[in-house]
Order: sequence, then C-alpha cells, then structure tokens
Amino acid sequence: MSEKALLVISFGTAYAETRKKTIEAVEEELRAAFPDRKFYRAWTSGRIISKVKREEDLQIDAVQEAFQRMVENGVTDVIIQPTYVIQGLEYEKMICDVREAADSFDSILAGKPLVSSEEDLEYLSEMMPKIFSEVDGDDALVLMGHGSPDGNNEGYYKMNALFREKGYPNFRMALVEAEPGIHEVIEEMKDTNPKTVYLAPFMLVAGNHALLDMTGDAPDSWLHLLEAAGYQVQCRIQGLGEYKEIRQLFVQHAKKADTRRI
Repeated sequence: MSEKALLVISFGTAYAETRKKTIEAVEEELRAAFPDRKFYRAWTSGRIISKVKREEDLQIDAVQEAFQRMVENGVTDVIIQPTYVIQGLEYEKMICDVREAADSFDSILAGKPLVSSEEDLEYLSEMMPKIFSEVDGDDALVLMGHGSPDGNNEGYYKMNALFREKGYPNFRMALVEAEPGIHEVIEEMKDTNPKTVYLAPFMLVAGNHALLDMTGDAPDSWLHLLEAAGYQVQCRIQGLGEYKEIRQLFVQHAKKADTRRI
C-alpha cells in the first residue's frame, strides 16, 4: 500500500515567536490542504537547526534526515513544498538533496517557491497594496527583500516594475544582498519626498534581517539610514508568512506541483 507524505522545507529561524506566526502557520495551511498525506518538515540551515536544538531542545530534521525518516516509515509518494521566496541558492541546495534521495521513492513532486512565475508576480503586486492599505499616495513603502548573491533577482526587479505599472510608484523593493539596496532607494525618494516611509520585510519570517538589518540599533540599519535622511519611518515587523494571502499562494504552488520526477 502506498504511503503518501507532504514535506515542507524551510530555511528555518531561531526566533520562536515569529516561527509560530510564519513557518508553522504556512505548514498548518499546507497540512489542511493535503489531509490524506502524512506531514514532515525539514530545514536547510544546519546552524539554525543546531541553535534551536541547543536553546529549545527542539529537534528539526535536515532535508536528508527527513527523507531517511520517510523511507523508514514506508513513504513512497512525496509532495515537497519549499517556503523560500525565490529560486535562489537555498532552493538549488534543496533540489540537490532531493535528487540524491529520488530513487528511494516511487514519486517525488515539487512545488515552487513564492515568486516563480509571472502569475505569482501579478498576484503579489496586487496583494501588497491591500496588505499595506495604510500607505497612501503621500507615503512610501520600502519592502526589504533578501536578494540572491548568485544574481537570481529578476523577480524583485519585475515586482518594482509592476508596482509602477499598477499605479503604486511609491512601493519599492530593496535588497540586502543585491541592488537596489537601501542607499539607492533613499536617493530615488529625494524626488518625491514622502511624508512617511513604511518599512517591512519581504521575507517569510521576521528574523535577523528584520530585527537587525532593518530596524536594529546600528547606524547602518535601514531604519536609522532613513531617519538620517530626514524621513519619518513606521516599521511593520511581520514576516510574509503572517499574511493569509501569502500562505495561500504556497498552497496553490503545492497543489500545482510539478508532475515530472525531479
């Protein structure tokens, strides 16, 4: 008899509060969408797995450990859904792990990360103004994306273009590890001089980047740089996983999982 499983793969976070609101919230909606499948989770950050084990005594499997656990439990059919934002380095690392384990299963199907198609970009560019409805035409919204050092940042650039096309030129994506960064965005905003700049992470969880790089006490945090440039700043420290509209997009991706073997 075929044993079916759903494996949700995340980078992970050591912040327990945001983990419950984001990663675990996404997991719960995916579990509800696939009630006939046994649920498994895995993280790709070994450093965070070790930290959570040490500080919370919480054991999270690495991807290969999750595959081994499923094999031992007789799983033959797996749907994988990553909770990554883009198809960057973490996604590629996950795919390598999946390929190594593929022969152990009859079927492995994989859903895509959050931003993986033109349809995703259209959806997100429409949802962000609704999620951040407090941002009016005299204000600006700066969304902090992680960015990928391998240059796979096309989705972020297209999002900026779609914001402009849809009449939201005051909505901007800025990246931590690629351009445009916060300095470029501050330079751009000199022409419009927004009344208030709203700042929020475009990341699944509100972790280190949101709490340190975005709103931290260091003089080069995005909050301090914006304030130094003369702007009034409002921060929303919520990861994307806290929004139902975003969680449902992950569910859609899992339901449309590739029908080809990885």
